[in-house]
Amino acid sequence: MMTVFQPDLEGTAYGDHTADIWLVGSGDSPGIVLSRMVYGLYGAVADRFEIEEKGKTRIVLEANSLDLILVDLISEALFYLDAEREILTNIQVDLSKVAPFRLILDAVECHYEIPKGAEGLEIKAATYHGAYLKSVVEGWEGRILLDI
Repeated sequence: MMTVFQPDLEGTAYGDHTADIWLVGSGDSPGIVLSRMVYGLYGAVADRFEIEEKGKTRIVLEANSLDLILVDLISEALFYLDAEREILTNIQVDLSKVAPFRLILDAVECHYEIPKGAEGLEIKAATYHGAYLKSVVEGWEGRILLDI
């Protein structure tokens, strides 16, 4: 049975960049920022989805920098979106505190349809240009350039 899912965009923002778009996330921890940025990606694609739960999933990523973890995660979320026609909900992120960084993301995997009139941008890729995930005075912040 399909239900309606609207991405929670708390702690996310968008910015223009020539023909692309910046996705910025903020929060108290890197895990919160990463989960918010996945939801921010979905918010750029559609303002609501019709979803059907498929089951739980786990994504494990390793990289030598937090910037690479961010790009890898958003790229993985894009793969789910485009190739699998699935989005992730109820996202929980665990991230090691030292390099090499290890991310474990647990979520509910959902098949989706985008209702007519809810469509947003078509995202082609997450880019490395200007991407970062770092500690700031207010907590943590991430930024990635989405190729549209």
